[in-house]
Amino acid sequence: MGEEVAGNAFGIDIRRFSVLVLAIIIILAFVASFANIKIPQNSSTIQIGTSTQTEQYTQPKLFSYVYNKTITLSPTLQDLQYVRASFANTKAPYYNISPEAYILFNFSQPDNNMLQLLLNALAWNASIVAPGPYGALLSIASAAYVQILNYTNTTLQPFPLNKNDTENYSKYAIIVNYAKDFETPESFQPSWSYPPSDNITVSPLSYNIIDTYTVKVTISVSYSTSTSLASSSTSQNGNQTIVTKYYKMSVSGTVYLLANGSSIASNNFQFSYTAVPPYKLNYQNTSIYQQSFTISGNVSVPPGVLRTVYLTYNVTAYQYKKEQTSGNTTYICYYPTNPSFNYKPDYFNWYEYNVTIPVTIKVLNGTAPITTINNENYMGRTINTYFWYTVWSSDPTSNTTSILTYDHIQVANYSIKRTWDAGSIEIIPQLNTQTSGNTINYYLTFNVKNNLVRPPPWINQQMTYNKYAAISWFYLEQNASLSHSLYEFIMNTINKTDYQFWKSEYFILASQFVMYTFNTTYSVFNNLLELESFYENWSLVDANILNLSAWPKQEYFTNLLIFFNISKIPQIYNDTIFFNITNNYEVYLVDVYNALEYHEFDKMPFGNMFYYSNPMINQTIYFYLNTSEQPIPYLHETLYFTSANYVPTIFYASFQYPQEIQTRITAIWNGTAWVT
Repeated sequence: MGEEVAGNAFGIDIRRFSVLVLAIIIILAFVASFANIKIPQNSSTIQIGTSTQTEQYTQPKLFSYVYNKTITLSPTLQDLQYVRASFANTKAPYYNISPEAYILFNFSQPDNNMLQLLLNALAWNASIVAPGPYGALLSIASAAYVQILNYTNTTLQPFPLNKNDTENYSKYAIIVNYAKDFETPESFQPSWSYPPSDNITVSPLSYNIIDTYTVKVTISVSYSTSTSLASSSTSQNGNQTIVTKYYKMSVSGTVYLLANGSSIASNNFQFSYTAVPPYKLNYQNTSIYQQSFTISGNVSVPPGVLRTVYLTYNVTAYQYKKEQTSGNTTYICYYPTNPSFNYKPDYFNWYEYNVTIPVTIKVLNGTAPITTINNENYMGRTINTYFWYTVWSSDPTSNTTSILTYDHIQVANYSIKRTWDAGSIEIIPQLNTQTSGNTINYYLTFNVKNNLVRPPPWINQQMTYNKYAAISWFYLEQNASLSHSLYEFIMNTINKTDYQFWKSEYFILASQFVMYTFNTTYSVFNNLLELESFYENWSLVDANILNLSAWPKQEYFTNLLIFFNISKIPQIYNDTIFFNITNNYEVYLVDVYNALEYHEFDKMPFGNMFYYSNPMINQTIYFYLNTSEQPIPYLHETLYFTSANYVPTIFYASFQYPQEIQTRITAIWNGTAWVT
């Protein structure tokens, strides 16, 4: 027959409660079927208007309780973990819908627990939240400092879960101690403040050279030569024979690059050159070979980095003539000279700089803030310091100095850290290489990149304490504490076989508490719905409700019914007759208004019966009708259940009815069962 769902219905007009004459709770259990089990019957005579009727009804027998369970409600912020909400979609930094109407949280979207949301919001920095809404957050947190001066109490009565009352669950009498008189702080806690921020002034940068490192670069050459005849020619000059010879020189070896006298690189070489006829020379003593070479290598320089140095050298060779006559033959020989390696030492200079930027930091707001500059902590409101670092031109790395200010405030047992990230100042060196003769100087120039964050313009606005916000959130904490305590009691005492009824029992205990402790229909409605919504889905339905105060005149007024999804109720309550509508036991009835106003009623959530049918004319009068004059709920009606916590009127939070889950009634059973 589909999923089994259960519901309780509560009728009240939260929109027009001032004109409400009578409000009624009915409990409709959405279950498949129950056995017809009777429990002891009682008789009662009740006066309604001008008519007196005697009606048989069933009321759970009050047993002698074996155990006492005392629940003392001492609300704390920790109780907000049982409340579900989300952040509101209002815009930072004011989160308002009018100048001082701040909406920070939304109970319509149960995405997170309220405690974590509040702690996260209290940790917001000054760029996210202005003083006005932050004062609202601290006013909420002030609920933790409401002091209970005196307690009062009420006793809740768990109902048996089976006919013979064989389980221990119903043997308890639950004594709930709750605040009767309390004292609310008149101001924020002395150590509380608006989150800190920094106003930073940066002075011009200065720098100077504090050290120099020089590398002298030279070479050392090792080579060997060999000479061979390149060409020969013969000519006659009279009787004299002239033999001319040209020789070739081959050279091979290694050149070593020396940095400050130590070899750091080497190159092997091999070349040759040949003597030529003198007429091919441009002028006398012109070289027959000239070539430039460059050798480079890496040398370690401060601060321990490798940098490339180099040297250019020239290789030059000439030729010379040797002439010898032997008889009628003259020998003219041209020989190359050995090569010469010519260079001038090169000098490479790197410089170490000290760079300084004076800075003044004004720390605004906060509680004993600490400013951290490159892992060094500073206290105080005015910090005069300077950022500095040393850098070699051989390793021109930039330097970034970050500024962070934070503080802590203590809220109850929670330490809240608020952090202002002021940004950073970056010093960026730029290499400036200058050459003078054989000296290469590596200088630096510097630029400053300011990445600092300015404090927002609203930080000097005032925070306002709201005492009434602290009180309203104190009551929410108390309800959250009660709901969790009742849940824990049920889970720790109920038999596993009765676990399916835990929501029904929770509804009973929560209903008792609100009817025993609140003295207005409006308070009963809001606190019951809030307590129930912590653990149960609920649905609001427009209905026409019978006006009991006008009886016997049949008169209806427009109002709301509330259904709670409690899954199942114990079978022993299936045949409990609270009001006979159509000769079937279809409705559990609790008359909230009369239960509060008339001493004849015992304020039990299952009790107080009425007989409205007129047996003389066989007329049936329904408590609740929809706009089409059908009883509510009726076959094929669709209900819309909400899972959000109902917190409609509380400071700095909103509640709109969220998207609901449809539940369609597909069958009605003769009794209290509604099957979907």
